[in-house]
Amino acid sequence: MTNLLDRIKPVLRLFWPKFYNRSTWVIITFALPLLSKPLWIEILNIFLPELKLQIIGQYDWLIGLLLIVSALVYNIISRYHELKYRPVDNFAFERVSFKKAKTFIDLAQEILPLLKENEYIFKNLGPNSNFDSEGELRTDLTLWHKKKVEIIEPNNDVIKELLERNKEVIPQNHLDLIQQLKMHIDAFKEHLRNPNFDYRQHQFPIEFYDLILDSCKTAGYNSRIINKSLKWLSKRISKLDAKDWFLFGSILLYPKKALDTDIALQMQNTSQFDSLGSLKIDYKLKFKKNLDITVFHSDENDEYEKFKSLNHIKNQING
Repeated sequence: MTNLLDRIKPVLRLFWPKFYNRSTWVIITFALPLLSKPLWIEILNIFLPELKLQIIGQYDWLIGLLLIVSALVYNIISRYHELKYRPVDNFAFERVSFKKAKTFIDLAQEILPLLKENEYIFKNLGPNSNFDSEGELRTDLTLWHKKKVEIIEPNNDVIKELLERNKEVIPQNHLDLIQQLKMHIDAFKEHLRNPNFDYRQHQFPIEFYDLILDSCKTAGYNSRIINKSLKWLSKRISKLDAKDWFLFGSILLYPKKALDTDIALQMQNTSQFDSLGSLKIDYKLKFKKNLDITVFHSDENDEYEKFKSLNHIKNQING
């Protein structure tokens, strides 16, 4: 019986009327009075029978019923498509829209995903990847040479274009740093065209990454999107008897562009694990983002604390 319920739960969830869609609410609110005559009309018809008051006519109930059915069908179809939706996991430069930034923080949130992707490729495929005090430098750099042309170069081009399109929002005290970055981008591009070109004098300025990261941290902690997510998650997680949880990852740095939301959760009651599936579905329907949950048992306190310490950028809510 339990297995049967587990199989039909996803189907039933389509019909559970949480109505995150406002159109559904409006249509049903308008249609419900048509199913039966409002009380005030019945009272008036008793005292003034010659008026024979109606809202529309003898088919009020049918019109109301059709409206409600259509609204429910629309709601179900919307929920189905939202549950099937998967964010397009393309390259960072393909997700950039070249709009004018209102502030430097807006510009930073557009740039950081590009820098993060470059960093990931460099650390995992570059000459120094997997390097430690006892290891050796990578010798097979086939993927590195491939990805720096396919991804890093276009990411750099987009970063440079964003900076040039939004000069007016860049603080004067950062202009020298921006110029260093542009020189690095140009030198790196020349190196790709001519491998014998030595661009070591124009290495990537780490200070630029720190500047962009710090700007995004400030924006993330004050974001309405994050505050709304935290409020919703706090309410839902409080029902799961969680020991502790926190929000982390890209949602805290560029909430509008983040493809998903990451939380870590320490559970006190393993019987509540089944509820996490519902939490993921409801979050996706509400915020149009996937919710990724890293779960720890209550007795895995050391592991949980270590995971928490490794995630320096987080928004913690004590359970």
